[in-house]
Amino acid sequence: MSKISLRMRVTLISAVTLIAACLVLAALIVYSSKVLIIDFSSSPKSESTQVSSEDDQDSMVEFEYTYPGRKFYRYVDISILAVLGAGVVAVYFATGFALKPVNTLCSKISEIDVTKTGQRIDDFTAGKELNDLKTAFNQLLERTDEAIQREKRFSAGAAHELKTPLTIIKTNLDVLRLSDKPTDEEYAQTISVVEDQTDRMTKLVKDLFAMTALEGYEISDTVRLDLLMGQIVDECKALAPDIHWQISLSPCTVTANEVMIKHALSNLVQNAIKYNTADGTIAVSVRNDETACVVEVADTGIGISEEAAQHIFEPFYREDKSRSRKIGGAGLGLAIAYDIITDHGGTITYHPNHTQGSVFVVKLQKHSLSQSCCAAD
Repeated sequence: MSKISLRMRVTLISAVTLIAACLVLAALIVYSSKVLIIDFSSSPKSESTQVSSEDDQDSMVEFEYTYPGRKFYRYVDISILAVLGAGVVAVYFATGFALKPVNTLCSKISEIDVTKTGQRIDDFTAGKELNDLKTAFNQLLERTDEAIQREKRFSAGAAHELKTPLTIIKTNLDVLRLSDKPTDEEYAQTISVVEDQTDRMTKLVKDLFAMTALEGYEISDTVRLDLLMGQIVDECKALAPDIHWQISLSPCTVTANEVMIKHALSNLVQNAIKYNTADGTIAVSVRNDETACVVEVADTGIGISEEAAQHIFEPFYREDKSRSRKIGGAGLGLAIAYDIITDHGGTITYHPNHTQGSVFVVKLQKHSLSQSCCAAD
């Protein structure tokens, strides 16, 4: 049945309906012919009864009840079959006319390929159902186009981030080769540059692997977020001895993958360190909401513009690329944190600090004894 066209399906369903209706009608006709039909005839075939007319008492009218013969039933059968056949043919052609807009919509959809995802179906109007289908398809195109553009930006960003350190390494090796007798200092400087750029590429590849590993991991650990954030802060303090820390950690437990959620929250704290100012402040807090644990990381750093705030969770996005280049990083930290937190069914939001800098707020559902879930495939 699934291989039959929609037009033929409607025709078959209509034919079955017509056949059922005709059979019922035929049964009613046969029943009625045996009970109600009165045939006036001059030749007696059954019991007759005389009735006097009011207009002419002297004239008599003879009538009788008779059963129709085979010729009548044959006529009924032929008539039903003829009407049924004509009805099926009419339904077939009427269905083709009714489905003509569907064929038009299909041809317009088939003209759109991967190179035309920005195209929309606008010059089409039909019934409500097909208009709704057109709207849904246009929305699908928009989501597909957004996904393709994100993939293109991701690929371009990854290629650029890998190309830059490779270019730096090659340039330094070419400069070293130009010297007839390189000194030990020149060798040491070139080796230092190669090491730095190799570390940079290693970190980038590690982040890329982290992004590809964000599917299929189990979310079954019982995690005390206050203890976890305490560990993260202790580990990060060594990276920023000139930062002032404000810590407020209330006990709160969630169900999570401890390794992945620590990676996400560490990225937020490291981001606050990286983009902070000299002698700046970082405030880290964990508090209980009604149904969620709320983690807040606030800094007094350089902040994020309103326009850039709309893109900060996109891979490789950085507001000021020249400044970010000096600071380091490829713009993957927040993207990874966002993916991990949303995989856990949580939310992460940004708003400016009321004094200066940035505030990131993470909400994760509190641990429940009956809670059991896994990351979406």
